[in-house]
Amino acid sequence: MRKLILTLTCLTSLYAEQMYLYEISPVIGLSENGTSIGAERSMMYGVQFQYNDLDFPIKPEISYFVAPTIKLYEDESKVTGQLLLLSGVYDLEYTALLTPFVKAGLGYQYINKNAPIGANTYVLGTGAGLKLHVADKVSIKLEASMSLQNLQKSNILVFAGVNIAFGNEDNTPTIISTTPEPVENNISIVSVEVNTTKPLHQENIIESPVYITKADHNLTEAPQSKQEVLVRDDHDKVKSLTLFVPYLFRSYTLDDESKDVLKQYALELQKEQSKVTIIGHTDTKGRRAFNKELSLKRANEVKALFIEYGVAEDRISVEGRGESEPIADKNDPAANYLNKRIEIKITH
Repeated sequence: MRKLILTLTCLTSLYAEQMYLYEISPVIGLSENGTSIGAERSMMYGVQFQYNDLDFPIKPEISYFVAPTIKLYEDESKVTGQLLLLSGVYDLEYTALLTPFVKAGLGYQYINKNAPIGANTYVLGTGAGLKLHVADKVSIKLEASMSLQNLQKSNILVFAGVNIAFGNEDNTPTIISTTPEPVENNISIVSVEVNTTKPLHQENIIESPVYITKADHNLTEAPQSKQEVLVRDDHDKVKSLTLFVPYLFRSYTLDDESKDVLKQYALELQKEQSKVTIIGHTDTKGRRAFNKELSLKRANEVKALFIEYGVAEDRISVEGRGESEPIADKNDPAANYLNKRIEIKITH
C-alpha cells in the first residue's frame, strides 16, 4: 500500500497540474433509448472537442455521436441516429488524480428515416462525469448524459473514452534570471533582472526584493526544505510573512509542517486588531486562468486555518495572483519551490 501511495504521489507531481488549451475525446458506449420512444438499446460512438483557453470557469465543448444500428420495436427495422451537441463544461472540485465535471447544452438529432423516436429534432442535453488522469496529456473519461427531445422524450447516453490534451499556453515569464547577493544577518536578497526586449506588463514587475534564507540562496539547486521569511516592525509586530509551501500539483491543501508554521502566527495575530491580507501564488506551469483560480484556493485554505485559530474573519482578505509574480525562471530547478508560495501582509 505504501508503494502504491508513493507511486500516485510521484505521478501527481509529474503531470497533474498541466492544463492544456484543447482536449479531444474519442468515446464508445450505449444509448438507452427506452420503450417510451419505441427503440431498443444501441451501441454508440462519438468524439468530443473541448476548448480551454478562456478566463471563464465554463468551457465550450462540441460533441458528435452516431448510433449506426438502432432497432425499432414497431416493425423491427433498423435506423441510424446522429446527435450533435454544443455544451458548456464546468469542472467541480478537482483533485490531483480526478476531475469531476457537469455540463449542459443544446443540440440537434437526426434519424435517417421517419421513426417514432423524435427524428430530426432539437434536443436539450445535460450530463456529468469525471476524468481520471493516468499520464501527462492523457485521461480516462467516463460520462453519462441525457438528451431531451421536444421536452417530452429522452434517451440516456453512457460512455467511456480517452481524453487527450494538447496545446501549450506561452507562460514564459519576463523574469530571465535571478542573482543572489549575500547581505547581513544571514539573509540573502534575490535580485530580479527584467527582460527589456519584451513588452513589460505591470503584473510581471516585482516591486520589492524577495528574501530567502542564506542557506537556500543557490537557485541552481532545488532547496531541500521549505522556509518562512518573517519581517517584523520596530514594535516587534509581524509585518509580513512569506511561506514557501511544497504543494503537490493542482493541490491547494497545506501540508502539516506548513500548518504548524501558520498556526503560531495565527495565534499571535488573534490578539491584535490588524488587517491581514493573504496572497496565493503558483508556478508558471499550466493555464493562467487555472493558476489564478488555484492560487485563490490556496489563499482561502490559509484564511480558513487563521479563522480556526482565532483571527476574526472580517479582518482577513484574500487574493489569488496565479503565476503573475514569479520570482524564479520556470526553467530553473528551484522555480517550483520559490514560486509556489503564500504571502501574508499585515496592516496595523
